Amino acid sequence: MARAAAASLLLLLAAGGAAALLLERPAGDCLSPALSTLAAHNLFPKAYQLRSIRPAGASPSQSGFATAVRARHEAGRRRLIWAPCSQKCATRPPHGPLSAAGAPGAQVDFAQDFAVAYHGTYKVVTNKRVNETYVLYQCGTPNPVRVEATEGLPPGAKVFEIPLVSVAVTDSNAAGFLAELGLVDRVAAASQYSFNPCLQAIHACGAEAVPASAPADYDASPDNDAEHGAAVAAWRAAAGAQDARVDAVFGAEASPNPKSIAVTAFADPGALNRAEWVKYVALFFNKEVEAEALFSAVARDYDALASAARRAGGGEGAGAARRRTVAWLSKQGDSVSVDYSPYKVELMTDAGGAVLPAADAAAAGGEEVRGAYSTRSYAFNASAPAQRAALVKLLGQVDVLFDDSYAPRSSNLADLPAFRTAYGLSAAEAASIPAVAAGQVWSFNGRLAAPAADGSAASDWFEGSVARPDLVLADFVAAITPAALPAGGAAAPAWLRRLPAAPDANGLPAVGADLCTALPSGAGAPGACERAAPARICPNAYRDCATGELRAVSDPGARCEAATACPDAAAGAAAGTRNGGGARAGGAGAARALLAGLAGAGLAALAL
Repeated sequence: MARAAAASLLLLLAAGGAAALLLERPAGDCLSPALSTLAAHNLFPKAYQLRSIRPAGASPSQSGFATAVRARHEAGRRRLIWAPCSQKCATRPPHGPLSAAGAPGAQVDFAQDFAVAYHGTYKVVTNKRVNETYVLYQCGTPNPVRVEATEGLPPGAKVFEIPLVSVAVTDSNAAGFLAELGLVDRVAAASQYSFNPCLQAIHACGAEAVPASAPADYDASPDNDAEHGAAVAAWRAAAGAQDARVDAVFGAEASPNPKSIAVTAFADPGALNRAEWVKYVALFFNKEVEAEALFSAVARDYDALASAARRAGGGEGAGAARRRTVAWLSKQGDSVSVDYSPYKVELMTDAGGAVLPAADAAAAGGEEVRGAYSTRSYAFNASAPAQRAALVKLLGQVDVLFDDSYAPRSSNLADLPAFRTAYGLSAAEAASIPAVAAGQVWSFNGRLAAPAADGSAASDWFEGSVARPDLVLADFVAAITPAALPAGGAAAPAWLRRLPAAPDANGLPAVGADLCTALPSGAGAPGACERAAPARICPNAYRDCATGELRAVSDPGARCEAATACPDAAAGAAAGTRNGGGARAGGAGAARALLAGLAGAGLAALAL
């Protein structure tokens, strides 16, 4: 198996790695004319920083954007994709003139594994889970590491000019966050396991994202050495070609690659913890305002629905109605796990369910398994008759089951007969489990991508759901306490899918690249792989042509409207304003030439 996997990886990398696209930077991304010094400039005033999402006195009903999110959700379920948050989805109070450089660390309310500190023209972002630090400096300002010995910059930090413009995405969580922020047009290379229609379109055009780290050797036998060596050599060539054409590679782990960015949302324990990583991704694109608006609405809608579901589920305390008992199962080989990982317990509880007590799973003979990233489960050996019987008896308490067992071609089990077969349940055993007898078994394959060449199907459960726990909770509420959903407004679950009593002759619905509408060129259409420049992300400040001073834009939603084209800016724009990083013009040759020129002579920029 390891040999086959290595061979498959070799073919994948050789075929796709060198095709990553080089996207052109929009002119409006950069401060122009460029700054030549760091002193006395603050391009990230408080109105543009991450901040607390819970101002005093706020309630879910106060969020006008929350209403828009719900409406977008309903439309999204019908279309099978949702639109991203618009740049004007929220505004902030006006901010005064630009102040001196330096700012405190930003507020992160749920996520435990990242932090950010703002400085005058750059940010310092830390992924505490993998111990990586990133210095992000505004396009059109000097690279702080190169220009002067800036105090406080940790050694070994990776340095990026922002907003990023041409990225490769190998991590599914990052892909979901980019889609929510409306940044798919800045993805140059995508994974073959992408669900998002536009990421499928990008991949179909030959832009296969290459992981930032070399393939692991899972077979230590000498017989595998040659094949693994060949796979590593192919990866090295493909990754090198990709790195020459992208700003960054979003992955799921630490890497020595200076262009890699680790997105470890999956490791944060709670549903809202994981969702708040949209702010982390936003930092690399100056999209904090949009991320704050989105996450604020998500958190408030989640809290409101959770409160309603708990009431509908029977409330709390003595005398409350019995809540439906729920459990989360997974089967791999002969091992069946009853899962108690924090975010899974949270979703089931917040949807009004009573989670099968872990003490009961332990008393039934389940072996407690604690893994990385706060995972916790009780495992039963289904091939041991006594353990199997104890498991069936344990599940006799359960009214609603959620099962994420893997199944080829459908991601998860497709129907009740497949579930009974996978778990080896006799008719009598199935009848003894209330959830199975009542057809209340739910899987996570409600949103699948069009099948790949090998028949596998990417699932949006691993991509889009992490960013939208409010919508995920609505799915769980529909399964556990449907009475808590808004009257007349409940849509069919998106990610969750109730297993039918018999196989569906039409198979599972799938989303393909033809539904892509978010790329400027419409790359989902055959023969339409040419990409236009992505939408501009304007700086938080503009040049006052009369005085030459920098001015803060008081309304974050009007950054591009406030931008000015001073007469002396044309020369700077023509020469390129990517201080220390090279302008992203025309093609790879132009970029390399400009990089060489900057490295040899430095960038001439107007001092402000």
